[in-house]
Amino acid sequence: MPSLISSEAASQQGKRLDRLIFKLWMALTVAAAVLAVGATITLFVTAWPMGASIALVSTIALASLLAVGGIERWKEKIYPKCLRDVVNVVYAFAIEIIAILGCMVLFPFKIKDETISRSQTPVLLVHGFMHNSSGFRYIRSRLRQGGAGQIFTINFGNPFTQSISGNFVEKLRSKVKEIAAQTGRTDLLIIGHSMGGVVSTDFLLSDKRSDIGLVTLGSPLEGTYMAYIGLGPSAREMRPNSAYIQALHEKQKNFGKKLDALHIGSHADFIICPTKSACGPTWNHATHTFSDMGHVTYFFSDRVADQLLQKAHEPSNRIRSFS
Repeated sequence: MPSLISSEAASQQGKRLDRLIFKLWMALTVAAAVLAVGATITLFVTAWPMGASIALVSTIALASLLAVGGIERWKEKIYPKCLRDVVNVVYAFAIEIIAILGCMVLFPFKIKDETISRSQTPVLLVHGFMHNSSGFRYIRSRLRQGGAGQIFTINFGNPFTQSISGNFVEKLRSKVKEIAAQTGRTDLLIIGHSMGGVVSTDFLLSDKRSDIGLVTLGSPLEGTYMAYIGLGPSAREMRPNSAYIQALHEKQKNFGKKLDALHIGSHADFIICPTKSACGPTWNHATHTFSDMGHVTYFFSDRVADQLLQKAHEPSNRIRSFS
C-alpha cells in the first residue's frame, strides 16, 4: 500500500493543479471579456467589418468559459438525470478542448524512461493513435507522487504506415522484454490510452501473460465508428467488426484465463463510439465508467490518476522478480 506521505503529496499536487486550472480559467475569461468589449466598442465607433466577427467569437468564448465555471460548481446538483446527462456532455466537451490544447503544447516533449529503480511493480505507459508519450506527463507525475514503481514509456511512431497486429504489438513485446532485462523483474503494470490499450490487450492475450496488470483508458476494445475517418492500417483495424477486432475477441475467448485488467471509459467520450466499447462489455473484466470525461481529458484527470494508483498498489498474482 502507498505510504501516508505519498498519498498526502499526491493530494497536495492535485490541489495545486486545481488552483492552476482555476487561474487559467480566470485569465481566459478576463481576456475574452476584454476582447468582446473592445471589439464591440471598435465596431460601433469605426464600423470596422472585422469587429463584428471578433465581437461574436469572443462573446461566445466568454459565455462558454462562464458556463464551464458554473457547470463545474453546480453540475452535481442539477436534476433530473436527463438534464444532468446533457450538462455532463457539455462540460466534458468544454474541458476536452482545453485538454487537446494542452496535448498539442506538450506533443514535442516526449517522456523518457526513468532510471531510478523502485521496489514497487514497474509501470509502462502506452500512447494511442496519432500521439506519443508526451500526453502522460501529468499521470506520470501523479504516479511518482503516489509511490508507484519505476515508470517507462514507448513511442510507436507513424500510425499511418504501421498496423497494430503487424508492428505495434511487436514493438510493445520488445519493450516489455527490455524492461524485464533492465529491472530484473517480470511483474509489470501496463497503462494504455485509446489504441495503446488495444495494443496492450492484444500483446497480453497473444503471449498469454496473465502475470502482467493492465489498465485501459478509453480504448476501443470492440472497435469504434470514429475509426472510419482515420487513415492508415491501424485505424482500419479499430473499426467495429473488423477482421482484427474479431480476431482479438477470439484470442480472448481462447485465452483460458482472466487478465488482471481494469477498463476505464466514459459516457462522454465520443471518440469511442459506441462508448461502451471502452469497457469491453463482453470481456468480463473490472470496469469503471465516468459520466463527464472526454477522450483526451483522461490524461489530466485526478480521478483517473486515483484509479491508476489504486491499481498500481493492489495485490495481484503478478510475479515479483526473477526466480
